[in-house]
Amino acid sequence: MDGLMPGVEYVFQLRGINKDTLGEPSEPLRLTTMCQVPPPPGQPCCLEATPSTIMLHWSPPSTDNGSVIVAYSLQMRMKGQVKYETVFDDIGNDSAEVSCLEPKASYIFRVRARNVMGWGRWSQEFKVETKTPAVPESPTSLECLPAHNSVTIMWPHLQVEG
Repeated sequence: MDGLMPGVEYVFQLRGINKDTLGEPSEPLRLTTMCQVPPPPGQPCCLEATPSTIMLHWSPPSTDNGSVIVAYSLQMRMKGQVKYETVFDDIGNDSAEVSCLEPKASYIFRVRARNVMGWGRWSQEFKVETKTPAVPESPTSLECLPAHNSVTIMWPHLQVEG
C-alpha cells in the first residue's frame, strides 16, 4: 500500500474472491506506519528585547512527521563563541523569555522540536542584541555644605522605574 500517512494506525482485512463467491474477511490486522523526528522549526525571532531579557518566538515545524510535537529545546551562545548552551530543554509552546543577559550584547539562538521519535534538527540561527540600559537622570537639585578642607554634596534620591 502506498500513500499512507506516517504515524497513523490502519486496519487491514483480506478476502478471498473468485468469479462466483466472495470469501469471509480475515481477522483485522492493525498496524501503525512509522513516523520520523520532526523537521526544524522556523527560525526564532525577537518579540521584545530589554537590557537583560529577550522574548523569542518561532513557528512550529512544517510537519510533525506523524507524531505530535511534545517539546522544544532552545540553545544560545554569545557572538564570537563557538559552543552553545541549552537554555531550556522542555518548552511546551512556541516562545520563551531568556533572562539574565548582558546589556548591549549579541546572542545567537537556535531551536529544535521533539516528537515520540526524538529530537529533530536545529532551526536556522537567529542573532539578536540586548538593548542598551537607559541613561540615569541627573539630580535636579544639589545642596552643598562647604567645610575648611572638604565639601559635602547632597541630592534627592531618584526613583528608577523598572
